[in-house]
Amino acid sequence: MPATLPRFGGTSSAPSRESSRRLDGENVRRPRRLVRKPPFLSGHGLSYTDFSYGEVSVEASDTSHMLYVAIEVGNVGERPGEEVVKLYASDVLASVARPERQLVGFARVPLAPGERRRIVFDVHPSRLAFFDESMRRVIEPGEFWLGMGASSTDLRAATTVRLGGELVGYPINSIVPTTARVS
Repeated sequence: MPATLPRFGGTSSAPSRESSRRLDGENVRRPRRLVRKPPFLSGHGLSYTDFSYGEVSVEASDTSHMLYVAIEVGNVGERPGEEVVKLYASDVLASVARPERQLVGFARVPLAPGERRRIVFDVHPSRLAFFDESMRRVIEPGEFWLGMGASSTDLRAATTVRLGGELVGYPINSIVPTTARVS
């Protein structure tokens, strides 16, 4: 069952209301504007070792062909560990409002101390599609931001890629999952 936990003791994340006086002197009640940030964001976790990320490389051409996004991850600590490498994407300039970042793939990578491995994500363009103003699920040509890291707030590498081509429709039942290859 979902639960709401206060960030600090004595506070509540439940909506509160405050009074204010309009210019005509009448009291009105309106919601208080609170900054709401969950205490543990997506991917929050701890490890007994440290990991390093290399540069992101991307092979992509247009809105109807696969994107191949690669990065090298290494264990720079003294203990073995597992890193969950997450790939986030964002349409830089879409025709409708889009999320700041969207998880499009992840891979769990076991690493011995000093070991480095290459992860390649095979991203189908349907993973970047969204509902346009006509409620069609499409991908538009343009610039896309791609970021990788340990969590949504701990991104270690990022790049942008320009996809050419045409506006392509991808019905909701044709979304292809992202696969990851670790070598």
